[in-house]
Amino acid sequence: MVHRSFELHPNAPAATDIPAIDMLATKYGVSRVQAEAMEARVAEAAPRRRCFFVIDRRYGISGGQPAAVFREALERAYADGAALLGAAGDAGVCGDDGCAVPGK
Repeated sequence: MVHRSFELHPNAPAATDIPAIDMLATKYGVSRVQAEAMEARVAEAAPRRRCFFVIDRRYGISGGQPAAVFREALERAYADGAALLGAAGDAGVCGDDGCAVPGK
């Protein structure tokens, strides 16, 4: 399993007294008013967005789900991966472009 987080500003200090809007304005070279508008657009879109879990490049889980949903997806991906490896013998089944499914 590979966890890939997305950090908007990895070089930002851990603690600061500078308001976030001012930091955005400086980072993107825009006015404070423009930074406020950017932030408002993101806040408006946030309820419609759900976060992007992908397991084994084949199984997707959207949003916050109960642990049982993740467990089921992980178990299925593991079982399917073991079946694919068994069908392929020693040959690699998955690569950078995805996974080959025997018979397809």
